Amino acid sequence: MELFWRLFDTLILIAGLAYILIKYIAPFFDKRKKEIIEALNQAEESEEKAKALLANAKKQLDDVKKEMELLKEKAKTEALIEKERIIEETKKTAAKIYERYEVLAQTELNRQKREIYEEAVRMSVELAQKIILDELTPELQEKINKKLIENIGEAIA
Repeated sequence: MELFWRLFDTLILIAGLAYILIKYIAPFFDKRKKEIIEALNQAEESEEKAKALLANAKKQLDDVKKEMELLKEKAKTEALIEKERIIEETKKTAAKIYERYEVLAQTELNRQKREIYEEAVRMSVELAQKIILDELTPELQEKINKKLIENIGEAIA
């Protein structure tokens, strides 16, 4: 009989465990299985969205790279145009400076020529005066004075 009660207790224990398993544990695992399946589905959807976003980002990056290249080429072209403009302005400015320099140099040359001419005339007059004073005797001076007075008299008459 003891064996019977032991078997009976074991069967009751197994039945209780089976009842608990069916009543509580099986629905828990079914619910958990559904949650895992939903999470996997959401993960797949998120992965697809992420792939789409990645593809879109790569496309945008390629577009930005192309635009940057275009901007770089445009900047180079504008820089070359600006360089040419600056060179032309520099040439014009250099030509103006050269013209001003030529005018200034010619003016300075004319001034120097005039000064040299005036100096030559002054030295000639001084030399002539010295020669005249050295060689002019009082008799010659009197003759010159008489002749000058006669010429003045004739000019007045």
